[in-house]
Amino acid sequence: MQSVRTHAPSKKEIYTYGVHVHLQVDRLVSTVDEQFTSKEEQIKQLANLIPIETRKDLLLQPRELLTHFQRTPGRWLGLMMERLESEVVEGTLKNDKQTLWQRAKELDDEN
Repeated sequence: MQSVRTHAPSKKEIYTYGVHVHLQVDRLVSTVDEQFTSKEEQIKQLANLIPIETRKDLLLQPRELLTHFQRTPGRWLGLMMERLESEVVEGTLKNDKQTLWQRAKELDDEN
C-alpha cells in the first residue's frame, strides 16, 4: 500500500481544515499503513505557529477598510481580507493593526 501523505501539511492547510482534522487523518493513515511515519509532532508545531484561528482574529476588520477607503462592500474587500489573512497565517505579515494597515494600503495601490 502506498502512503497517502508523505509530508506534513502546510500552515494554510492546517488553518483551513483545522489541526484536529489533520491529526485524525495522521492517526488513521498510521493505522492502515505500517510504513507511514506519523507527522503528529510536525502538525502540532506548525499549528502553534499560526497566530490566528479565524479571519475574525485579524486586528483589522472589513468595516474599518470600508470606512478608510470610502468604498462600498464588494469583491475588492473579500480579496483584500483573504490576502491579509493568508499572509498572517503564513507568517509573512504580523497581525498588528499598523502592519495590516500598511499592507492594506499597498494592496489597494496595486489595484
